Amino acid sequence: MRPFLKVHNGIIGRFPLIIKEDITTSQAAWEVLLNAIKEIDNKVYQFLINSPDGTLRVIGPKKRKKGNLIIVSSPFPPLFKHLLFTLPKYFKSKVEKDDFFTEVISINELFGKPGQYYIVSDEVVNLTKAVKDFKAYIGLDVSPRYIPIDFKRKKGKYYYLFNIMTSETVALVKFLRYSGVGENRCCSNNDIEIYSLGE
Repeated sequence: MRPFLKVHNGIIGRFPLIIKEDITTSQAAWEVLLNAIKEIDNKVYQFLINSPDGTLRVIGPKKRKKGNLIIVSSPFPPLFKHLLFTLPKYFKSKVEKDDFFTEVISINELFGKPGQYYIVSDEVVNLTKAVKDFKAYIGLDVSPRYIPIDFKRKKGKYYYLFNIMTSETVALVKFLRYSGVGENRCCSNNDIEIYSLGE
């Protein structure tokens, strides 16, 4: 393990909330979320409305028996940890670690084994933007090293196969799961999935 990784042990990720509000769009879900954050901590709210796109994302809503399911995602460790501990209590919505929609990952865990990775994205994957986001949210510089093996677009999705050469580049790609892709990341519902295919 590289020495600098020992001090970057914050957490990022995404978690589900069930909210009672009758909403049908991601923009409405975003507004409900912002209003809740404002009531919980106005300083965090002021920080968010002045932050770059991608600092906080909401995915959903999806109808459930008990209300509307939304997924809250953030690549910024202090913010993610704060929201993970405050939002579920505010909405009276339990977050369980073994829930399908719950992903809590330490910064160290992002740095996976180099090899082939398959990416399915709703928008074009922009690693140049990801490098800037990684520096802004995690505080680390990464120079991506990878070989594109395959690419196709089908039914509005983008499919990539990369041979990733370094663990830092693996971290950068996995980071996209939480920072998001495309424009208007806060509430566009664009998402990305990353699969390791091994060496």
